[in-house]
Amino acid sequence: MKKIFYFILAIVTVSCSDTTTEDISRVTNYPVITLNGESLMILNQGDTYTEVGGTALEGETEIDLTLKGTVNTAVPNVYKIIYSAINVDGFPASKTRTVVVLSTTPSAINLEGTFARGSNINNITRLADRKYMCDNAAGYTTGDENNLKMIFYNVDDTKIYAPYQENASDTDISAESNVGTIEDEDNFNWIIYASSFYGTATRIFTRQ
Repeated sequence: MKKIFYFILAIVTVSCSDTTTEDISRVTNYPVITLNGESLMILNQGDTYTEVGGTALEGETEIDLTLKGTVNTAVPNVYKIIYSAINVDGFPASKTRTVVVLSTTPSAINLEGTFARGSNINNITRLADRKYMCDNAAGYTTGDENNLKMIFYNVDDTKIYAPYQENASDTDISAESNVGTIEDEDNFNWIIYASSFYGTATRIFTRQ
């Protein structure tokens, strides 16, 4: 006699109704910093610097804004104020205000004229006692469309500085210099920061 066994397969349905996805996926609002006033300030030695601050928002919520840096208007120099904020998820953001303090002593050095870096010409026009415009700040190939046309300042006859300027070339390259050195009326040098296009070589110019 054959014995027949029947197996009953039980199908169990597991409910996921108690499973939560909280905190697994959510939107992060990165900090957005807005400066009060201008991001570039040009002051004369002895002027009063007033810190006007800024705001930082995470979405529509204002969050703490931290400031780093000071300005001493008694000493001609280039000063940077860094404004930073961090959102609830730890993502940072920052903006910079640049304050250029110019010497009030009439400049003994006039940088107007034709300068060259190697064979590459940089024509400089004087706009005011310590303010200039040049047409090839990086000393790149003369006449090239990537040449940087930049305003710069003779800070105190020893320091030279071109603040950050957007679309300084015909190809929309933005750039800024470091605080460079004026050796004398016929020689100066600086570094140009303009993405990776120009690198970080010191660019030495000599009057022609």
